[in-house]
Amino acid sequence: MVAGGRTATGRRRPDSSGAGSTPVDRPLLRGKDDVKAEGVRPASDRTMFDRILVAYDGSPNADHALMTGIELAKRFRGALELVTVAPQAAPMTGPMTVPPLSEGEAKMYREMLSRARQRAEKAGVQDVTTTFREGNVAEELLGHIEQVKPDVVIVGARGLSRVARWLMGSVSSTLVAHLKIPVLVDHLPGPVS
Repeated sequence: MVAGGRTATGRRRPDSSGAGSTPVDRPLLRGKDDVKAEGVRPASDRTMFDRILVAYDGSPNADHALMTGIELAKRFRGALELVTVAPQAAPMTGPMTVPPLSEGEAKMYREMLSRARQRAEKAGVQDVTTTFREGNVAEELLGHIEQVKPDVVIVGARGLSRVARWLMGSVSSTLVAHLKIPVLVDHLPGPVS
C-alpha cells in the first residue's frame, strides 16, 4: 500500500475503521442515467444493452424472460424487440412438404405478440418492436439475430428432460452454442434441485 490509503494502482482502500470507498460500492451494470449523474461521458452514449431481443412464445418461461427484458430495457433505456417463431414440424422422412400455418394459427401468434408488446409499453419501455416468423424455431431465431445484431438475447428455459432435449433440441442451448453475443437463459423461480 502506498501513502494516502491507496494501492499501487490508485484505488482507495478502506482504513481499519471501515471508512473509505471501495469499487464494490458501485453497481456492476450502469445505465445512461448513472453515467450522466456521475458526470462521466463515454465516447458514445451507448450502454451495455441498447438493443435487447426476447424470444417469446407465450409460455410461462417466456413470460418470465419478457419481464427480464422489460426490466433491462427500462434500466438501460434500450430498444426491446420481441420475436415469435411459429414452429413448423419438419417431415421425419421422405419428400413431404410442410403445410404453412393456417390464417387462424398465424392470427393467434400475432395477437400473442401484440399482447406482449402492450405489456412492455405499459411497463414503460419506450421503444418496442415485434417480429413474427414461421419455421424451425432455432434456425429462424439465429437468422433473425444475425440480421438485427442485438446486444443481448433473452430466452426462457424450458426445463426439458435429457431425452426430450436430445429428440427435439433445445432452442436456448442452440442459441448459446452458436451466438457470439450474450444469451441470458431465464429460468422461472423455484426450488433448486
